[in-house]
Amino acid sequence: MRGFSLLELLVAMVCTTLIAAAISSILVGTASVSRREWSAIRARGIARAAVSAVAADVARAGTGLERGGAVQRDGERIPIVSSDGASGLRIVRTLGEAVEIVALVAPGVYEVEATGALVVGGSVVGVDLPGRPVAAPLPVGRVAALSAGIISDEVVVAWSPAEVLSLAAWGQPRALVPVRFRQYAVRAQAGALQLRRRDEGGSWQPIADGLDWFRIAWTLDTDGDGIPDARAASFSGSGSASACGLSLEAGVRPWRSRSNDSPAGRARRTESASRWIDLPAC
Repeated sequence: MRGFSLLELLVAMVCTTLIAAAISSILVGTASVSRREWSAIRARGIARAAVSAVAADVARAGTGLERGGAVQRDGERIPIVSSDGASGLRIVRTLGEAVEIVALVAPGVYEVEATGALVVGGSVVGVDLPGRPVAAPLPVGRVAALSAGIISDEVVVAWSPAEVLSLAAWGQPRALVPVRFRQYAVRAQAGALQLRRRDEGGSWQPIADGLDWFRIAWTLDTDGDGIPDARAASFSGSGSASACGLSLEAGVRPWRSRSNDSPAGRARRTESASRWIDLPAC
């Protein structure tokens, strides 16, 4: 039987090598596309998680307080949402429903209905005052003691001297509202940014890692007519302006761009998420 000649074997080997190289190229290209797509999906998820976490808290800020409400502590007026340092937020969260005051026993001591709705464990308590105009300060104090009774509870609230004067000017409060301050902040970590959160008195908890940027933009009403007329990068609430809304935006690059990439090329590679939130001050 005649076998294959050396030339035939060489031709077969070359053909096989070319076919294998073509198949490998296709597989490598497919895997590369899959990695890029998976990286883009992951980056988009991180950006959306960061924006959604903050947006959910901002949307619930001040629930139960009157429209345009703010709190005041140690002489500082704090809106329900305000800037807390660079790329940070401070949010006023209500911890439960307001409870009606039965009687004012003594300055800072209130007898309230025993509904169990008031959360007092180390919380800050706001006073709901009758006839308060929009955006008026809402005095706030810390719960100092709680005496439980069969019919009613006696709540002792500690106030600063300035807050006592504010209460006296308004007259007898009608309800107590438990609130707590929540903070968001961005810090650099391992070559990227981390969005973190904590409740007042607690420790920082990571919300989203690997961010390339996180931006907050405010829309303000500076003349009190209820119509937005200015934009700002921060809002403390210390002036006469009111915050009508804020924009949240986060971005993550799914893979590291080469150093010689143009800014437009790097922008195209960024996966981002954004959210606009209306605030009740306007």
